[in-house]
Order: sequence, then structure tokens, then C-alpha cells
Amino acid sequence: QYWATIAGIRQWGFSLFGAMLPSVLMAWIASLSIAGISMRLFTENRSVGTRSALWFLACLGTATYGITAQMEVYLVAINSLCWLLALMYLDRTPVERLRNPWALYLAWIVAGIGAWAKSPLYSALWGIGFWVHLAFNREWREFKNPHHWLAFVAGSFVGASWFILVLNVDGESFVSQYFLRETLNKGGGNGGTIAELWQ
Repeated sequence: QYWATIAGIRQWGFSLFGAMLPSVLMAWIASLSIAGISMRLFTENRSVGTRSALWFLACLGTATYGITAQMEVYLVAINSLCWLLALMYLDRTPVERLRNPWALYLAWIVAGIGAWAKSPLYSALWGIGFWVHLAFNREWREFKNPHHWLAFVAGSFVGASWFILVLNVDGESFVSQYFLRETLNKGGGNGGTIAELWQ
């Protein structure tokens, strides 16, 4: 998110437009992904996809995060795109899934990129949600599909690559600032712990 903001400022100058454009684009990616998901879930009435995308863009929360360069709109865009790709893959027959699993690989790779946006936790939550979806829909054969686990490994490698690089460059700051202070100690809010989430 910081890189995207810096890139916008470098391209269009130090202005509100340059700083906010990446977040606005993320909001549009999220809305297009939601439209695609809706059209796949409501095949009898494809106009639902258009309406759901417009309602998403009209939400006050979308407008707020889309024009304030917040990480949350990046997470929404990434997770909705992951679900769209996953549904595109699951819409195929079992034979087609084995022959052409590109959407599955892309879904996990995008989930890995999501780890760069804020935290690997959000990528893990998407992966768990996807597995729960498979279980609820009795897609047990997917857990035996080698492409499924290769895609998972590819996405995990993409997600871990940035953190491995940072750990190698300045491991002490990474552990003390990011892992301990920004991840563990913020689990229950500012100054809280993960255990406080359940109190």
C-alpha cells in the first residue's frame, strides 16, 4: 500500500490525486470482482452482478477507505479477487480442473500478494475460508488434487518472499517492530494482546 502511494506520487506529483489514485483503483478492482462473483452465483439474473458492484461503490465505507489510502481497501480488493478466481476454477468439471488449473494458481498467488498489503494473517484467513467452502460443498476430491497443494505452496512462497527479504536485511527490527509490536501486541487493539480478544 505504501509502495502504491509512493508510485502514484512519483507519477502524478505530490498531490491528492497521486496519493489517492491507487486506493481508488483498488476499490474498482474490488467492485469488478464482486460483480464477477455475483454473476457466477446468480446465473439466472446476471444484472445482480452490476447492481452489487454499484452498491459496493456507493457504500460510505468504500468511499471512506477508497479515498483515504487505507490498507483495508487493498485487502477487500485482494480477497474478492481471490474468491472470483477460486469460483472460476470451481465452476469447471473435475477433468477441466486437472487440465487447466490456472485460476487456482492465480487465486493462491494473489492471496500470497495479500500478505504484503498488511499481514500474512489475512492471506491465511482467506485460505482457511476457501478450505471451509470446499468442505461445506463436499469437494473432497480437491484435497487430493496435486494442483491444489502446488498452488498453495506457490502462494505461500510468494507471500513469504517479502518477509524473508526483510528478515535478511534487518532481522532484529523485523522481529521487534513488526512481529512483536505490530502483530502480537496489537492483537487485542492498541496496547492489547491476542488473549484480550476473548475477554
